[in-house]
Amino acid sequence: VACASYNPYDSGYNISNSREITNWLGAFGAYQASWILGWFGLALPIFLVAPIVWGYEVIRYKVFMHLWGRVIAFVLGFTFFSICLNLCCGRMGSFDVGGDIGIFFSRNILTLMNKMVAFSYNKYLLIAITFVLSFISFNYACGITFASWNKVIKAILGTVMAVVLFFGKQIAKVWKALGSSKKNKKTQRLFY
Repeated sequence: VACASYNPYDSGYNISNSREITNWLGAFGAYQASWILGWFGLALPIFLVAPIVWGYEVIRYKVFMHLWGRVIAFVLGFTFFSICLNLCCGRMGSFDVGGDIGIFFSRNILTLMNKMVAFSYNKYLLIAITFVLSFISFNYACGITFASWNKVIKAILGTVMAVVLFFGKQIAKVWKALGSSKKNKKTQRLFY
């Protein structure tokens, strides 16, 4: 909630002013949102889905396997995603989309890559690598496997096919009704 109502002009961990705080959680929310979004950008609020999934698994009494592996994947995932966001978007107004973590790691990794190999597409290569690594880390942190992706894709394709068939039948009915009304008009002309 604090991140959703973030205002860059509220007082925060590195901002001090006399303006009224507009964060929904007050001064505490303004400081927390400023710290979270300042350090990690939008990556951490997006990756907070993983702890929600963990809580759901605990409530449902599912076996919570590989706790430390999932925590490490969570941390690495939002770090990789911060780098990716920083390289893709950079700044939006006065807000760093990738946060300070994304800025630090993306600059240092790009500098290292440029010193190792003079390649003009290093930035785009790093974007692709960090996005794939963050996607894999997010899936592992949430406990999503290839089998569950297979189920989701089959369900989506099944739904799309059902919708296409439904609308196809409806269009066929309308087309048939239009065709029969044209035949009736032709026969009416013949007899009258």
